[in-house]
Amino acid sequence: RNDGVSSAACPLVYPEAAAHSAFDAVEDRSCLEEGVMGEGPLGRLAGLTHSFPLYEDREITGVGGLQKIGEWIDSGSLALDGSHGFPLLFELLTGSVGLRVLPGDDPHRWGSALLRFVPLEQSLKRGTLMSTLRLL
Repeated sequence: RNDGVSSAACPLVYPEAAAHSAFDAVEDRSCLEEGVMGEGPLGRLAGLTHSFPLYEDREITGVGGLQKIGEWIDSGSLALDGSHGFPLLFELLTGSVGLRVLPGDDPHRWGSALLRFVPLEQSLKRGTLMSTLRLL
């Protein structure tokens, strides 16, 4: 257009796409398949023996809840075979442990978020335990 009005050019630059985790790309329903790991549809769950950590309080709330989350992440104990790992994540995802930082928090959502802190070498491969947690 040439009507005497000049317009300044503004280049459009798109930022680099952020790298994303392959966590959500893993399709693993091995906990529902017969005989993938162990006997029967439960696989390794059928013979799971673990001394589950018993919390003094079944409700972990407020600042104490936030401190626990920090401890679990910093210590790396969310590995499936770690000191918390599968048992803690399972209890959060089923609502057995009431982790709430804010009064309206849902333990399932905390379990879903913390599930992403399972080490990649465990979370990106097929296995009954991780498959069970993903399904929940």
